[in-house]
Amino acid sequence: MYASYEEDSEIQVFKAEFLLKRAKAFAECGKDVLLIVDSLNALTRAYNDTEYSRGGKTLAGGLESKTLQYVKKYFGAGRCFAKGGSVTVLAALSSDTGNPVDSLLVSDLLPLANLEIRLSDDLARRRVFPAVDYTASKVSRLEELNFEGNEIETEEIVRGKYLLAYTETQFRELLSKSNSKEELINFIIKSIE
Repeated sequence: MYASYEEDSEIQVFKAEFLLKRAKAFAECGKDVLLIVDSLNALTRAYNDTEYSRGGKTLAGGLESKTLQYVKKYFGAGRCFAKGGSVTVLAALSSDTGNPVDSLLVSDLLPLANLEIRLSDDLARRRVFPAVDYTASKVSRLEELNFEGNEIETEEIVRGKYLLAYTETQFRELLSKSNSKEELINFIIKSIE
């Protein structure tokens, strides 16, 4: 099931809530669920246009404070159940639009994210895909849980000192030659030294 921009806000919100409840139910039954939200910006606008958000404090750009609570709840629904599966929420959020609502969403939702993948307009214009800006992308919460032993120090060194020495094309070539994270790190360190 999906919701499109052409549908009324009430229908978009109904479908979003239905899918979230269904994802949680599947996870409670032991299944791993990936919930993809193409645009948190559009979902926010849909929530803001419904009765759910009426009566809250009005924030920047006409956004109701209740809307922000609903979107945070939706985005924060990702979880892993102790005796079940997990719900992973993969969501896109436009940030540099100049719209005050979008700026507010970025400032309130990014601290909730476990991973931030930044896309590059420059790479997309040059037809380099995926157009991921590796230096701006980051694991934003509990990064140390993704690494073992001294891997976190190595990761910080590679990102900070070595990665900046590569162009996107060179880095992509290294990625294609590497079969594991350790191999990639070794390639980077050896090529710089």
